[in-house]
Amino acid sequence: MGLFRRLSLLPLRMLEGISTIYASFLAKVADERPNFWLERQSKRNDLVSTEVNHKNGSGEVRLTLFTPNWLCWSRSKTFSSKEPDTLKWIDELGGNGAFFDIGANVGLYSLYYAKTKSQNVYAFEPSTFNLSILARNIYSNGLESKIIIVPVPLSDTIKIENFILTSTEIGDAHSAF
Repeated sequence: MGLFRRLSLLPLRMLEGISTIYASFLAKVADERPNFWLERQSKRNDLVSTEVNHKNGSGEVRLTLFTPNWLCWSRSKTFSSKEPDTLKWIDELGGNGAFFDIGANVGLYSLYYAKTKSQNVYAFEPSTFNLSILARNIYSNGLESKIIIVPVPLSDTIKIENFILTSTEIGDAHSAF
């Protein structure tokens, strides 16, 4: 029975292998990963990561980002272009004290600050859906001793309030009170 089952599943395993090779080819040619490939890897609990290189005045900064879905992958691809003023601010003014990353999301700017400056980072991220990715990104870059995750929202008042998530998708943003 075991041999029959393995033989009957062989065509499916071959098709899975071919689709993985095809997705890898598309990723190299089109510079993007098809969603089905990312979701397949995520379901298998594989570490799907993307290398990000950003050039600043001191040279090149390399980050490894966990990208289990299209949104995290897209964030990794637009790291240098989405918020250039934030990166410029960190490069020019950062380093004189701790960095508070309010709404850290998956930690892009926390990681960048921790890699380029000697001070600690406090990453405030209240979305439970983003916390595991934030933690993986910190660990993947060897920054556990420099970045402290604070899993609560930051506000100018102390009170209990409803927190409204815009989505349960990993890497999503724009949640609010």
